[in-house]
Amino acid sequence: MEKEHKNMVFIPGIKNENPFFDEITAHTKTKFVYGDLDLYKKSYGAVLIHWPEQLFNWEVPTEEGIQKLKNHIKTWKDSSKIIYVVNNSEPHVLTDPIYKELYKLVVTYCDIMVHLGEYSLLKLRKKYTSVLHQLIPHPLYEASFKVLDKQMARKKLDIPKNDFVMIAPGRIRKMEERTLIVDAFKSIPVTNKILLVPYMLKKKVNLEFKGRTKLKKLIDIKRVLEKLINYSTNKKHVFGFSFTSFEDLSLYMSAADIVFIPRTTILNSGNLFLGLTYQKVIVGPDVGNISEYLDYFDLPKFNANHKGSIRSAMEQAVVLHQNNFKIPAGKLEHLRPGNIAKKWDELIDHSVQ
Repeated sequence: MEKEHKNMVFIPGIKNENPFFDEITAHTKTKFVYGDLDLYKKSYGAVLIHWPEQLFNWEVPTEEGIQKLKNHIKTWKDSSKIIYVVNNSEPHVLTDPIYKELYKLVVTYCDIMVHLGEYSLLKLRKKYTSVLHQLIPHPLYEASFKVLDKQMARKKLDIPKNDFVMIAPGRIRKMEERTLIVDAFKSIPVTNKILLVPYMLKKKVNLEFKGRTKLKKLIDIKRVLEKLINYSTNKKHVFGFSFTSFEDLSLYMSAADIVFIPRTTILNSGNLFLGLTYQKVIVGPDVGNISEYLDYFDLPKFNANHKGSIRSAMEQAVVLHQNNFKIPAGKLEHLRPGNIAKKWDELIDHSVQ
């Protein structure tokens, strides 16, 4: 039993909705086990942390919770290797300073950092010299999403056959991201175009007045106002405001011409690899690990602080699409889940056993 567990890696916390690691585990010989922090066994070869927030089931931790986690981590470190996948340099929405304590705790005690790109590897290798640093890219989403015929997808979505379609997949978290998407769409030098944003940021209205509770039985003014400011009157805008099923997102991605990544301060983006899976023209920010992948695939980059840069990137994207842009198959080979899984098995075999 001890030997069997040494080939097992424990992932503490509730499984994330992002299926990127499912793509890998479908091909690995290593067994990855999800579970509550208390379900850890000393016989496990390693503990794998994808996102520090996942350790608290995506809720804001307390000081007491941080201390309990510290005790857990010390126990893990006594018997197992602690592997940390550097998905983020900080939480996407840093609403509480305690998150800095959480991230510091994880990077202080981890034995191995897995990087999705050279940018973070080179940067953090200088800072954390006693840790083993390993580059293992994010895989393509070959099993999680279906690549469908573009015109069939457009017919189902009632999108005109010849319209130019831009999609911004993923959850839009900030007002500057929402503004960036709309500005980028406006700058596309095409008349007939459609903007798809499946999970747009929903603006909130702070409205309280005497008698609102009673009035809500007849009409909720706050809800009406939120609907008015969120649902665009522009018929070229198609916005959703909740998590999109993989089936629906497969339709949207298949119908699109270009994929836009509206992040301004981010290290990685799974949406880039989603776009690569669909062989789409991708436009993304010149930041973090994203920049090196956009360069590798000769895709347009922008500086989010300069509208001229965004406009230029969108113009380049249109030209690439008009020239029937296609990524050479050989360039995608190292990102296929089977090949990424081999890198994970090698890491576990050589560093954990």
